[in-house]
Amino acid sequence: MFRLKVPLILLILYCFLTVGSETVAPKAGADSLQVKPVAGCSFEDGQCVYNVNLGHRGTCDTTGKDGDTALVKLAELQNKLLEQSLLTQAVSMKYDNVTMVIQQLQLALNSLDAVTRQELQPLVQTVVSANNATRAELASMLARLQTLGKEQGNVLLWLNRIENERAQLLSKVDTSSKVYSSCSEWKRNGHDKNGHYLLDVDGKGGVPAFYVWCNMTSSPPTAFIGHDQGLRTKTDGYEKEGSHIFRVLYDVTMRQLTALMANPTNCKQYFKYECHGAAINYGGAAYSWWVSRDGEKMTYWPGGDPKLGGCACERTNSCAGGHKCNCDMNDLTWRQDEGYITHVTKLPVTELRFGDTGGAGEQGYFTLGPVECEN
Repeated sequence: MFRLKVPLILLILYCFLTVGSETVAPKAGADSLQVKPVAGCSFEDGQCVYNVNLGHRGTCDTTGKDGDTALVKLAELQNKLLEQSLLTQAVSMKYDNVTMVIQQLQLALNSLDAVTRQELQPLVQTVVSANNATRAELASMLARLQTLGKEQGNVLLWLNRIENERAQLLSKVDTSSKVYSSCSEWKRNGHDKNGHYLLDVDGKGGVPAFYVWCNMTSSPPTAFIGHDQGLRTKTDGYEKEGSHIFRVLYDVTMRQLTALMANPTNCKQYFKYECHGAAINYGGAAYSWWVSRDGEKMTYWPGGDPKLGGCACERTNSCAGGHKCNCDMNDLTWRQDEGYITHVTKLPVTELRFGDTGGAGEQGYFTLGPVECEN
């Protein structure tokens, strides 16, 4: 009997020391949270990030039109939003860990005989109470952070729209302002630094000119268009197929974006889904999918076959358990499916829909990148 107690006692003490007594650090590093890196820097070193969705640095120009109040406030808010998102992820992951420990303790206690269970009940109850108190505190903090993050995201989107409206007005009233049709044309005219550039992709009479982020270091240069779902985001508590809906609103209008992609160019959009007991497909039904610009339900995932469905791992026969996607393994192990969507006539992604996250321990995180076009 004594030998049976020792492992459980050690487990309880370990859980109490490593989970129940920990506190959440005020700042969370991207590496420790396994977040897809997003470039960032501060005003102190003379740089800022114009658009956190793009994941690129840009030198701050504090003179002329590019240094107006809207852009400065945009950069400041984006840096704050990135830090806020990392902290929210840290709190969320800590909350999930505490919940899992409580469940494991209760399962371990139930598996013992009645005498041992009665002897250990007071100790287990003490640990569970401590973890429940921690979990309640984390839940309150997480709710506040998520509300604040949503409010900041809305302001961020408004600022992006204001900047593009400003660009359209400038292109109409300031005939001396430079406007080219592509990032490549800007580069040919001596502008070889990464940054925001004004494009008129279809000439006079077409869509209004708009700003894109040009990566001039790639060959050919690449144009990036961001959106309001650019941060790693959690989905949980939605069991029904496609019941958790995330609508994607881009920094430019859909007409402007499709005009950019209409030119002979290669466009793509990165997407990653991290899953924990949350299947993409299960029992012949699609539980998660994305929606095209025409409102079409797309059941294939990045790297998968547009006609047959599936994910990138299926093409190399490397999916977990021989399924079409790694997440279809549907076990309580962290897995992921990721890649680029390259079907240009379906881009951009306008909605993301998730399900199978309503059970105990079931959850997922998605990351949707900007639209990238060789330009």
